[in-house]
Parts: sequence; C-alpha cells; structure tokens
Amino acid sequence: MLLASCKKAEVSGLLTIDVTKNTEKELALSDISASVIKISLENHEDALITTIKEVVTIDSYFVVITYDSRILIFDQDGLFVNAVGKKGEGPGEHRFISAFAKDEDSRKFYVVSSKKVLVYSFDFQLIDEFTLDYYISNLSIQNNNIYVVSNAYEIPVEEGYATETSLYVLDKTFASLDTIPLRRVVRKDRQASILGYNKFISTDGLNTFIYAPVATNEGFLRDTIFQIAANTVVPYAKLRFAEPHVDEKGIKTYWIANIFSTANYLGAHYYKEANNIHFFLYDRNTSKRFNFKGGPLDDEGDVVVLNLLDASTDTFYYVKTDTYADVANEEQNPIIGIVKLK
Repeated sequence: MLLASCKKAEVSGLLTIDVTKNTEKELALSDISASVIKISLENHEDALITTIKEVVTIDSYFVVITYDSRILIFDQDGLFVNAVGKKGEGPGEHRFISAFAKDEDSRKFYVVSSKKVLVYSFDFQLIDEFTLDYYISNLSIQNNNIYVVSNAYEIPVEEGYATETSLYVLDKTFASLDTIPLRRVVRKDRQASILGYNKFISTDGLNTFIYAPVATNEGFLRDTIFQIAANTVVPYAKLRFAEPHVDEKGIKTYWIANIFSTANYLGAHYYKEANNIHFFLYDRNTSKRFNFKGGPLDDEGDVVVLNLLDASTDTFYYVKTDTYADVANEEQNPIIGIVKLK
C-alpha cells in the first residue's frame, strides 16, 4: 500500500479529528500535565551543549544527543557521567547520528549513521557494528520487530526525480522479514529536506503507528497516521486541518513534521506557513483539543515545546536554555523537563 493512495479518498470508519484553527493563548503546562520534573544538566567541560537534538532514557540515565552528533550521559540529578562513542570514519566511530533506538528486552541501544549501525549495551559499551544496504532515516524497536524507515532520494524517472520511502521490517538480528513501500514522490527538480522531527513511529503500548512526513511542497496535505499491522499499514486517524491547505502561490499552508499516537493522546508537530512550530494534542478520553503555537507555558511563563520521550506512558520532554551564571557569566547547559500528561 502506498500512503499517497489515501490523499483524496476518505476511508470509511477512519477516526477524524478536527484541528482547531485558533491556538491556545496562555494555557499552562500544569493544566495538561500530571507531573513535571526539571533537571539542570551539569555544566561540565567535557559536556558543554549548544543545542539538543534528542533525549532518551536508559535505565536511570538521560542520554542526550546533540546536533553536533555527540552522545552525552547524565544521571537523574543532571550530573555528567560520560560521553559515548567517537566521531570519525573508522571502526566504532560515527560521522553523524541519523537515528537512535533502544531495546529494553536485550538491553541494547543502536546508534545509526547513514547505513552504519553501532550497537551498545546499557552499560554504554560498544559490542557490535555492521552496515545495512540502505540509508536509515528512522529506527524503532517495538515488540519483537525492528522497523526502519528509509528514504531514497533523487532517483531519476521520466517525470524528473523521485523520492521513495520504504518501511523495512526486521527481526532482532536485523534480518529482513518484509519491505513495505510507503510512498513515491516525484518532482521535476532535485530537492530533499527534513522538518526536524524524527519520531516517525510511535506506540500506545499495544499498537504501533507510523507517519513519515514529506518535507517538500505538494498540492495536498498528508494528514493521516497509519497503523502497522500484520506487516502492512492501514489508515488509523486523520487530522482535519482548517482550509485552505495550499495558498494562492501553490505553497502548503501546513507542513506536518510528525503525527504520533500515545497511550491516551493523538498529536502532531507542524509548521504553519513553513515558519512557526505548532503543537496539537487530542485527548482520546475527554475529546479535548489543544493547539499551541510552540507549546504550553511553564511555571516561569515561557513557551516550551514538548517532544516524545515515551509514547506508551504519555511522557514528553522539553529543552530550555538556562540563564547565565551570576558569578562566572558563562553560558549554562540547558534544562530538560520531563512531563507526564494527565
């Protein structure tokens, strides 16, 4: 099944959620959360951070992945423990980090750099490395399967250049079980980009869902999240955004970066008119909808953008830049907030 095949037709029985046009003005994080824990990351000389790309929990540790492709380990108090891995082209090294995933059952985590996969134990020791035949844009481990989202860019075709997105289903040894073509986007020109969010696969604790964004312009909106079931994908829920979806110049009004499903919520990160990040949240139990420009307000009145930490427990995180130290006048490492929704 190609995801593009659902762009026009409505699917019978599909859960459809209207995304409110207006955004929340001053809704506090405390209004939608059951708990918020803030951790100030230690300003260690070996772990100075400018920008955080992703936060992951492993046992009682926080794994912080930076935009300059460092992997830094902090404890629950925010104290720096050590750095994992080394940047480079050689054995055991990564040039950049394109994906990260953990497997609680085997107590391993995976650092992906293009086609290269580095395998670490939960003790942060490198135990294996190998290379796949395709580029890895996203890696997720759910139940007994490993899911890989792979994008192949700038494939020459008669109409121009195609980008093909596939979902590879693998077993725990990374042996191939199935390949599911997700979509094929053809453009006249060479163009490839990303929207900055890599949580393509999410889970409500029982079922697994996928949304793979298109970061180039199209004449329609890809607004449906799919469920992975029996090695195929089926439409699960549609977010119905307010018209128009395309402006008078033919540019998308909404650029959806991801749609996710958690234990009790459906949500999305999207850019409106390709500029400001927005965050939509739908409570499946109460049918309440929240649409934020950026995100809710923390206890200091600042907007914080929520990112998935553990979808199965409705847990998110945010990153906030700390102020300058009063004495040394040096820039501090960020604060991370761990948020469990109500």
